[in-house]
Amino acid sequence: MHKHFNVTASAHERANAEVPRTHTGIAARRARWVIRITAVRMEGGSEHEHITEVLWESASSSGHTSRGALIDWLKQNSANRAVVGEDGGRVGVLVVEPSDAAAYLRTRADGVWRNDLLGLPRF
Repeated sequence: MHKHFNVTASAHERANAEVPRTHTGIAARRARWVIRITAVRMEGGSEHEHITEVLWESASSSGHTSRGALIDWLKQNSANRAVVGEDGGRVGVLVVEPSDAAAYLRTRADGVWRNDLLGLPRF
């Protein structure tokens, strides 16, 4: 069963949806929360800006969330990470914030913007 996480949910709801609690000190530097995006939903076009929702999985759970909620989650804590791909071929998902448009998600590896999200299955 998929879980939906929402950064505005209560602490109990976030914990149940696998959103990590904030860590302090040494634990904060070591704590990493990684989700792997496995599919995307597009609306109104076929570019990164048109991704409206993603399916994701972690080591212990899976779910779906809106683009906005995922962007907020990634920006909330630098330990929160989203990736595309399998072990050994993972590419990080970053937030792009143009000055004249809404923020969107895109992959970047070795300093190069990539289209990995656009190659994922649709749902």
